[in-house]
Amino acid sequence: MVQLHGHELRGLDFANLFAAPYRAGLREALSLSVSQNTPVVLSLVGRTSRNGTLKMQIPLAPLADATGRTDRLVGLYQPLAPLDALDGDTLVSFALRSANLTQSANGIMPPHLRLAAVDGHALLASPA
Repeated sequence: MVQLHGHELRGLDFANLFAAPYRAGLREALSLSVSQNTPVVLSLVGRTSRNGTLKMQIPLAPLADATGRTDRLVGLYQPLAPLDALDGDTLVSFALRSANLTQSANGIMPPHLRLAAVDGHALLASPA
């Protein structure tokens, strides 16, 4: 992640990775994902510091705490093109193209993942 963005992401608001015009739509999609306990797939285009682009998808799934309350999302960067095309360039912002919630037969899904931790240290995320 540091190589891709050019800096550490720890402690940053995920929404701040997106250009300002896309943040409200992103926050709405994330809020729906959490409230409906439903994964969401973000399709986006990353803009680089040299005005290049990288198409990506980021699937995000609700993560439940020990009480079963969804308190975060866990996701995966999925570039849709080889990263070597960046040639050392770094991503500076994302433009959200779409956010698609997954569907279940009854429309409601339980949190998909549960975080296992000991003394506040995360050990693993496992199916709920």
